[in-house]
Amino acid sequence: MELGCFQKDVLIEKLAKKFYAILGYVVRDDYKMQNATHPAERACVAMALFAIQEFESIEDECSDEEVEDESETDSTKKVITWFRDFWKFSDREQIKGRVQDYIISLNYLTETESDKLGKWTWEDFSSFKKITKKYPMPEVAEAQVDWKKVGTFIHELFGVSFYEDEELEEDED
Repeated sequence: MELGCFQKDVLIEKLAKKFYAILGYVVRDDYKMQNATHPAERACVAMALFAIQEFESIEDECSDEEVEDESETDSTKKVITWFRDFWKFSDREQIKGRVQDYIISLNYLTETESDKLGKWTWEDFSSFKKITKKYPMPEVAEAQVDWKKVGTFIHELFGVSFYEDEELEEDED
């Protein structure tokens, strides 16, 4: 988010006054910290400027990461967006339980099989007319969907747990 000159000016004043308050001092609301001559007040303005520059640099780094994510296909984005929206407006515990009990637990899915989690969850949910009627699924080219990315997203969003490889080995004994 690019700040305009006026917004940046207001933010500098606000931050400088907050920093000054942290030092134990208070100034009038209409006092302009940027016009100050006292070294402590000027230091607070400098800290405010530094904080804004740091925020902008972090924001730039984040926008670079977003550009990298643009390599994912349109179909992958549509599937992830559908799951995100479905999660927002549905019974979260029921969704989490279904994915955990019927997809992960029955199939003993491990973390290396997040692609199966993505694809099977999509197929499972799309088979319910009650779900698809209320939350129509987008048309996607399933062959172009990065199911591993979708599975990872589902794992993080729904908070489900994969089987650990050690659990499977213990069960086989």
